[in-house]
Amino acid sequence: MLKRLRALLKQKKFRVGLALLAVAVLAFGVFTVVSLVSPKPEPTVLLVSRPIDPYKPALPPFEKRITDAAAVQRLYDTSMALPGISPFASYNCGSDNGEVYKLTFLNGTTIIKTMELQVSGCEWLLIDTDNLFHPQDVRQPLLGKTDFFALFSRTTGIAV
Repeated sequence: MLKRLRALLKQKKFRVGLALLAVAVLAFGVFTVVSLVSPKPEPTVLLVSRPIDPYKPALPPFEKRITDAAAVQRLYDTSMALPGISPFASYNCGSDNGEVYKLTFLNGTTIIKTMELQVSGCEWLLIDTDNLFHPQDVRQPLLGKTDFFALFSRTTGIAV
């Protein structure tokens, strides 16, 4: 068996393949460590908009940019900590299709997370609204330990 191993090691193709495998394993390890160690970017800017709603034409479109990084981070952290909603549960909502605000959390010009906050009707917070490849993460602000709507109002200046 030792003779076979020596003969195999003498073959150039085997040595090249072994070297490539070693480089691939090393590169994978380095990229894994870097991705785990690198801090995730934190949002510093919040874009809030209310698009035109055909069911509520009296509400004009709205757009606001919040640049207070501490307030933006606090709202982001609070929204991510809200309890999730079971997709199998049923909920009774008011007969209102809901007033919706689109929230885009940015670090500079890089999008960190997108959300939609429905402030009337079912009062949902949908997270990752720009991702088409997996179901949206739905949270219910009223179940949170903090008053999410009050924090949203303080941060954005929008009375809800």
